[in-house]
Amino acid sequence: MEQKIENQIDHALENLAPLFYLSSIIIGILLVLLGISLYFLKSSKKKLRTVCLICIGMGIFTILSGMVQMKL
Repeated sequence: MEQKIENQIDHALENLAPLFYLSSIIIGILLVLLGISLYFLKSSKKKLRTVCLICIGMGIFTILSGMVQMKL
């Protein structure tokens, strides 16, 4: 019984895996766009610039991670 439940859960997650990879890439693109748009605001606050660079870096990492996982 336990093995049957495990197999059903594994099968359901295998079907959802491509959706997770695609959503990872979309979230990465949104993070990069958010970081770029905040970076070019006329604000000279150092903390805001740091947050922008972190958003851009995380977005690029997320995009690359999603693309690598789709290739596997």
